[in-house]
Amino acid sequence: MRTAIAIRGLFAAVSVATLGAVPAAAQTPADFFAALFGGLVRQAPPQVAALPSVAVPVEPQESARPSRRVAYCVRMCDGRYFPLSDATPGAAEAQCAAFCPKAPSEVFRGSGASIEGAYSDAGLAYGDIPNAYVYRTRLDQACTCTGNGPLGVAAIPIKQDETLRTGDLVMTADGARVFQPKSGAVPHDDTAFVLPEDAKRLSRDMKQRIEDLQIAARPGRPGG
Repeated sequence: MRTAIAIRGLFAAVSVATLGAVPAAAQTPADFFAALFGGLVRQAPPQVAALPSVAVPVEPQESARPSRRVAYCVRMCDGRYFPLSDATPGAAEAQCAAFCPKAPSEVFRGSGASIEGAYSDAGLAYGDIPNAYVYRTRLDQACTCTGNGPLGVAAIPIKQDETLRTGDLVMTADGARVFQPKSGAVPHDDTAFVLPEDAKRLSRDMKQRIEDLQIAARPGRPGG
């Protein structure tokens, strides 16, 4: 098997997969803002006569925007779960089945950052399933996604990986490739994985860093 590593947003986050297999959104660099707080002294306003109070109508506040929906693959035999890409219809279900083919699993969706508010398509809350959080207290060797114990998930072909985002760096046995698809279609085409030197919107400094990493990782180097 040939190993591939997808690095989210070029060195921001890493997921391991098999080429083609990656279970792995490209992100832009964060802006840093510094806020300065000084001791600003103001004179007290002059005393004025109190004005009659006037009732001011208050418009109702706009309700908060709903949080982004999150999909989870839940292993029903012990409640273990992990997040999924849910960008296209059926994507989460397909990934859940691919990642955990050896155990009963189901997709739950919620609008918060916690599994607590997630529900199955049938309306069942995660906390109401018989084996919710069982994985926290014991490991069941028979409850396995891969057939090789309760830990880990199955690898999926990199071309089928819907979690890849433009700008992800995929390290393979053939060297680094930058994920820059021409469309969002899955499976990804071979042309979606380009050499760093051919990648668009990749700085010269980043290209040099990638090249240095590849040179350092070559077999036979002193200390390697």
